[in-house]
Amino acid sequence: MVTGKQNAKLLTDEGLALFDRLTQLEREGITTATAVKIITEERPQADKATGKLSESDGSAERIIQLLEDRITGLKRDKLYLQAKLDEALAKVPALTAGGGHQPSRWQALRLAILGR
Repeated sequence: MVTGKQNAKLLTDEGLALFDRLTQLEREGITTATAVKIITEERPQADKATGKLSESDGSAERIIQLLEDRITGLKRDKLYLQAKLDEALAKVPALTAGGGHQPSRWQALRLAILGR
């Protein structure tokens, strides 16, 4: 947990993961005190953790693969949304370049409703 603007308490990703694990254990019927002990045992020891992933650890490759999959999905979503935007823009009539008369709001509404 960190402190944000105006001393607001912000939950970090690690804190959120711990909270999610705690709620999962509580749903399984384990008391909060026991769940905290289990989570403490599950967490790697601070003196053993160096902050760097070893080459033999497959978690780095797994994380990289998950991120690449997410990037691919986001690119696919971007292409889909760009195509939808292009379709919508094609349906919008182009504005006339001339300094012609622009109808009033009431005239535009009448034109839209009655078609004349």
